Amino acid sequence: MDDELLRLIKLFQRSVKQLFEQVADYYDITLPVTNTDWLAIDIPVPAILPNGIRCFKHGFGIAMHQDGSVTNFDLGDNGEIDGFTASGLAGFIESHRIDTDLTDMKMIQPLIDQGVDRGKIRFSGYINYYLN
Repeated sequence: MDDELLRLIKLFQRSVKQLFEQVADYYDITLPVTNTDWLAIDIPVPAILPNGIRCFKHGFGIAMHQDGSVTNFDLGDNGEIDGFTASGLAGFIESHRIDTDLTDMKMIQPLIDQGVDRGKIRFSGYINYYLN
């Protein structure tokens, strides 16, 4: 698996975990929450937490804004929060101004596909990829 892709995935996952756990705690959401259960959760749009995190709930996911940066992800079928996509990673990299040569999804997706071929990444069958 490409080392730089793995580094970026881990940065993204760390950001999702940190921010989403704060959102869940503030709205008293018991985790894990399935993606379909997420659809029924009533969160204002936008939601603004006391610490300044701004959230925009959408479909199976949420975009979380903090300090001028955005972390946007979709929950997995069983409430997984460690999934990723090429477009999600590309947006995260740009928004967080991460220094990397992997700057857009056209560069990232082939590396994800390569990870799938090598058994290091699995595709959920819908939206998200996960590290094995």
